[in-house]
Amino acid sequence: MFWADIILLFSGLAVIAMGLFLSQRLGNKNIELGFDKLGLDLKGDRLTFILMIGLVLIGVGVFFRYQNYENELNKLKIQVEGFKPVQEQYNKNLEALNDQLKQFKVYDLYLKISFPDVQGAEIEKYFKIDVYTKTGDDVFQLSNFKPITSFGETYVKLTNLNRGQRVRISARDTRNDTTWESVSDILIPEAEIQMRKSQ
Repeated sequence: MFWADIILLFSGLAVIAMGLFLSQRLGNKNIELGFDKLGLDLKGDRLTFILMIGLVLIGVGVFFRYQNYENELNKLKIQVEGFKPVQEQYNKNLEALNDQLKQFKVYDLYLKISFPDVQGAEIEKYFKIDVYTKTGDDVFQLSNFKPITSFGETYVKLTNLNRGQRVRISARDTRNDTTWESVSDILIPEAEIQMRKSQ
């Protein structure tokens, strides 16, 4: 019964309040209750007896409120177990979406192009530098990225590159048709720095 616990709770509180309010009228006369079959012999004054009745009413109300908590707990456990496959599918979908987002993520990169033993002024005046890109197993294609040489150093700004794309630099010295190629391709977004022992 939905309201039984609340009714019993307030009834118990009302009995306790009434016992405390009427404690002077009740006096100190003792009450004896004997339960021979149970082997119980209860003795106490009227106020104690009324307080005990109030506490029993409150206890019964609490019992009614929580008597089915185990059944409710089991129902909730079953519901949680039922949601596990849904949660697993949600996690799989989220992981797949993250993978797809990584594919659509774009990268920007400033790349310094180094020509050993060649002056920056010569690069700016005589070198034609091309940037090639490719995705996956495709063939390298000429891109629109144009390197710039200033203050003796050559840079190229690479924008909107996708994960897994490769970049290759090629240059031609127009004075003698010498060709230069990048030592290795650059894999987006990975970058590798070769270390050498200094001592």
